[in-house]
Amino acid sequence: MPLTSSDLGTVLAVARGGSLSAAARTLGVNHSTVSRRLAALEAASGQTLFRRRSGGYVATPAGETLIEAAERMEAELQGLERLLSGRDIRLRGSLRLTAPDDIANHLLLPLLADFRRAFPGIVLELAIDNRTLNLGRREADVALRATNAPQASLVGRRVAGLAATVYAARGRRAAVARPEDLPWVAWEDDGQSNTLKAWVETEAPPGRVVYRANSVANQFAALQAGLGQGVLPCYLGDPAPDLVRVLPPQPALEAGLWILTHPDLRQAARVAALTEFLFTGLKRREGLLSGRAA
Repeated sequence: MPLTSSDLGTVLAVARGGSLSAAARTLGVNHSTVSRRLAALEAASGQTLFRRRSGGYVATPAGETLIEAAERMEAELQGLERLLSGRDIRLRGSLRLTAPDDIANHLLLPLLADFRRAFPGIVLELAIDNRTLNLGRREADVALRATNAPQASLVGRRVAGLAATVYAARGRRAAVARPEDLPWVAWEDDGQSNTLKAWVETEAPPGRVVYRANSVANQFAALQAGLGQGVLPCYLGDPAPDLVRVLPPQPALEAGLWILTHPDLRQAARVAALTEFLFTGLKRREGLLSGRAA
């Protein structure tokens, strides 16, 4: 039975999404198209590839074999794409950058406007995502991440330390005698872990958390609205005239700001241009990033 790239893409989308509707969203088609493709593939192979369970579609042994083969082929194609892109010396084409919402909105946008003026032939795509996108799969070409342990398979540069501490609205802070009396804004329990989330869960007294969100930018807005106290990076909290530090910067909360890419892409002209431009621009704000410019 000859397999096509469409067949393999369908199998991987169903396996990763766990349902036909999730696979359809990934592939950009409708639910019935995925169902029809999967049925045709099973009929042609004479094998049942997935069984429907209460938790979603689960691969059979035959399906697992096909998934493993599809993943190997996908990895080889992605590697070839990266190698070809890494040899591209043109300062033209698209470039996909990913960053968390707070970094994207408050640090990147002014720099990206300058970059576009300097390199008008490069079309920027910004994926604002608090998850860690996979650069090996070309979900992005360049990533800005706040971490003390960048992924070993990536290469990049540490721009500066990112200081963080507890902030509250000025009026809210002045209305209580002790910081511990303030309610807390914290991270939503979304299954993902980060340093800020873990620290708040340790420090916030039981029952004092009144608001949760899975976004630093949203927590920033919540603190400005007077919902309580919470942890913010100093580059967000310090310039805000309506917020005040409750504590000095906490060493346990500091992370590094990294600009990262895949090793196969670091020599690509447009990747090198963007990473150098961002590094230079962000380095100028090191005092703010490190919490020293309060």
